[in-house]
Amino acid sequence: MNIRIKTIVGLHTVIALLLLHSCKDKFFTELDNPSDISTNEKLHSVINGAKATLNLSHYWESYWYIMNNADELTYGVRYFGYKDEIKDRNTPFDIFNYSNLKIVYLKGFGAFETENIYAPLYEGIITLNRVLLTDDNSYRNMEHMHIIGEAYLFRAYFYFLLVRVYNHIPLITNIDVNYEIKLSGPGDIYNLILSDLNKAIDKLPDYANSELMYSRYSAKTVLAQVYMFMGGYPLYDTDKYSLAVNVCSEIMASNTAALEPDFKELLKYGNNNENVFSMYINEGLEGFQEIAGFYNIPEFEFYNSFPSNYRKRTLLKTAFIDTRDLSTNNLLPATPLVYEIKEMPNNIGPKAAVVFDLHSLKYPITVTNNRTNNHFNINFFRYAHVLLAYAECKARIGEVDQSAYNAINVIRRRANKLPISEVSAFDLQQGLTPQQFVDSVIAERRWELCAEPEGRWFDIVRLQLLNQINEARHTGEFIFEPRFSSQQFPYTSYFATIPESEFYLNLNLK
Repeated sequence: MNIRIKTIVGLHTVIALLLLHSCKDKFFTELDNPSDISTNEKLHSVINGAKATLNLSHYWESYWYIMNNADELTYGVRYFGYKDEIKDRNTPFDIFNYSNLKIVYLKGFGAFETENIYAPLYEGIITLNRVLLTDDNSYRNMEHMHIIGEAYLFRAYFYFLLVRVYNHIPLITNIDVNYEIKLSGPGDIYNLILSDLNKAIDKLPDYANSELMYSRYSAKTVLAQVYMFMGGYPLYDTDKYSLAVNVCSEIMASNTAALEPDFKELLKYGNNNENVFSMYINEGLEGFQEIAGFYNIPEFEFYNSFPSNYRKRTLLKTAFIDTRDLSTNNLLPATPLVYEIKEMPNNIGPKAAVVFDLHSLKYPITVTNNRTNNHFNINFFRYAHVLLAYAECKARIGEVDQSAYNAINVIRRRANKLPISEVSAFDLQQGLTPQQFVDSVIAERRWELCAEPEGRWFDIVRLQLLNQINEARHTGEFIFEPRFSSQQFPYTSYFATIPESEFYLNLNLK
């Protein structure tokens, strides 16, 4: 493999670890003694370095290219038109039906678009392998055991990401350079993931603390999602649904997390009660938010079918952006003037180019003294994931009981800014069949988990929904911009190919 075998050094503070955009190689520094994990501080520093590669894989456009093959958001789209072509510009609305606007897609799903996922995650895996090869179940103290548990948790999650993106990947559990390693199938990869997660559960503390932000319930949350995914494509191991229910029940009974009563709390900086498995990102990843928040724009069908409620108004911003004249083919200004739809001024010339822009607010950007402030938690899995996984998997094993209804109804109530513990008119109708209930949960996941790393795209994969979503897309959204993608849209592949650069060293990866 084309991977540098080295230990990635954590710099003791997340701030230093995450300044990845300025100088990538700065954080892949060789240790004089790479086996020196003789203290808990040094051990945790190495693991933090490995975790930094996870942030790197999300910082670059690669991860968002994959997510945006779903039917909710797309990266880099702008709905272009002239002011006179846009109707009702001073009225807030919930339906986007401006047929005269031009659409440009910047989607992609080839090897090039995913190369910044593959290499960083394997670099992190190699670093974690170095740590885990020393695990002989003999520990200096409880903190030492907890840190080893965190290493198992993150190696499992790294592989969980990789197997869902590529399906067949190298299975590496050592630090040896092997240019003849062959691809392993998803069954073997998932076996390692399950093994690592169970070890993490055994070694992590019951509750997170100031020294370690992950608990055994963080690992159980990932385990429940793994079980649910294994029940779908490509493994179809449906026995795992009952295991997912059991694990979710344990998490729900633990009181280690709770649903935030107000959806808006999820959009704020810092921690919240819903965090279960997340990572804190401090200043230095402006690019992450520009990609994940500003440049991800809802598609026609997604926006129009999104229930008109508090969650939609909180999450999706609608605005017109004053740009240069499109006839010159100039790019958007670096800092365009943004007008909320209800406040669009009338003094813009009739032939001035404007952009209808919708973008997610789950990764907000604020500017103070010309500096971007972007410290926040990126939620990989939050408590809503647990509730929705519980509801769906209960139905898949034929147990559509009141606990399943409660799990989804609290989310539906919050979406409408209602007390989550009180019965409401927005609760699911009683008496649904298991399949009707599953369909309702899948739809709710689409809205609730919109624009999140562990959201819609991976549901589309495990449920094989590509044909269905392509048929539902607005016909105008099949315009393709060849400069930014190596594959025509719409896409029909659920998995990416391994980056071509890896084949130069090992033809077995083809």
